[in-house]
Amino acid sequence: MACQQPRACESNTQITESSVNGFANERYAVQLACHDQFGSPYIGKADIHADVLDGAIILFSADVLDLGGGRYEVAFMPEISGVYSLSISLDGHRTLKGCPLSVRVRNDETCAVNCKLYGLGLTQGTAGQPIEFSIQGEAAVEKQLQLDLEARCSGCRKEKSIWH
Repeated sequence: MACQQPRACESNTQITESSVNGFANERYAVQLACHDQFGSPYIGKADIHADVLDGAIILFSADVLDLGGGRYEVAFMPEISGVYSLSISLDGHRTLKGCPLSVRVRNDETCAVNCKLYGLGLTQGTAGQPIEFSIQGEAAVEKQLQLDLEARCSGCRKEKSIWH
């Protein structure tokens, strides 16, 4: 009877850390635990390939990093918002269980380049009097915007306000 050599198995390899959300221009990563056909951690070098797709169109290949001990990280940096698919396979043709992963990429509403500020209160004001300005950004559209502002000036007290 021939002995089967351990090989990386697509149905036993598991995605251990992932998120369905990502942000444009920020690194998105998932981690894998590669197992052999017997369910044991696969210690050999697995041939893991990952593609980022828009529908059925391959946009680019994701980076694959060997973390050791049968663990891998698959990462990419999306440049624009949208819904992408992340397809991960062994040997380029055996797709992992649970793939492709759907990843929703949004603009990071906390990023200054995605926000605009308007109003005289940004450039002038009188001590002890309220100022007014507006912030326009993605967060104001999707959910209630919360700001935590702290005013500091020489010789005056600190005030902290939270506006909704």
